[in-house]
Amino acid sequence: MSEPHRMVFVGGAHRSGTTVLAKVMAASSEIAGLVGTGVPEDEGQHLQTVLPIAMELGGPTRWALHPEAHEGPAPEPMREDMRRSIEEAWEPYWSSDAALRVEKSPPNVARLPFLQSVWPDARFIVITRHPLIQALAVHKWDRSLPMLLPTLGLRFEGTLDNWFAIHEGLAADAPGIRNLLVLRYEHLMRDPERELGKVSEFLGLSEPLDASMIDAARSDAYRGFVESQRTRRWGPHPPVMSPTRQRSGLKWSMYGSSWAVVSRVDSLTGRYSRIADRYEDRARALGYSMHDLDDVREFVGS
Repeated sequence: MSEPHRMVFVGGAHRSGTTVLAKVMAASSEIAGLVGTGVPEDEGQHLQTVLPIAMELGGPTRWALHPEAHEGPAPEPMREDMRRSIEEAWEPYWSSDAALRVEKSPPNVARLPFLQSVWPDARFIVITRHPLIQALAVHKWDRSLPMLLPTLGLRFEGTLDNWFAIHEGLAADAPGIRNLLVLRYEHLMRDPERELGKVSEFLGLSEPLDASMIDAARSDAYRGFVESQRTRRWGPHPPVMSPTRQRSGLKWSMYGSSWAVVSRVDSLTGRYSRIADRYEDRARALGYSMHDLDDVREFVGS
């Protein structure tokens, strides 16, 4: 009789490193991942029908603000049926028969109590990224505004509100989650071997995870933009909110012209400094500083 599989759930805000972390884990011979699913990033959220997916809740920039984003423990009489339904949806896509199975979906971070109630022996790994950097990285995905408007930073504070809803919820849930590891994206980029060593120890792996799969320069453009805004440098500013699909032709030209003006005006007027002031106390409570991208402390749950 084969040994039962143990689930490892990875979660966090979009563009916070969940994908690269899950890929590194699934590259281990001791961990199976979902492959060949035909859904975005092979995320399990898109394969099951028990829980709403992030897009149904408002998309990458808004989902945590939805009233149904946070999932408490599942009703006890329904847990077995929910588990069976979700596992049957995932079963055809596991990359191997390894004892550990990693499933990565960003909304997992808001569903820890639910997931723990359905999989009591599961392990949970959450990765967090600086609120300004994450918001910049994900804001260009906002499809709720027409054409180029999302790239100009409109409703940026709403994207930050989404970040704080996610992470304040995590801080509240963490004390009740038995097997939880929280990593900082910044620490993973700075010292991949050490941070992945934490994952290996947490999961009881016999071999180290491959730190060479981590690209430590992934945040450089966003850091450059934030620093240029903070110092009110006139420009040019890195085009960090560039459209994800249109990089040539008329739309790219229009975007480039718009960015050249808007990023300079934001810098001159100190818009991002005002935003940083507004959120600083909340960021400090969660281990970050809106004014210092390098001031990143270890996670401590409420």
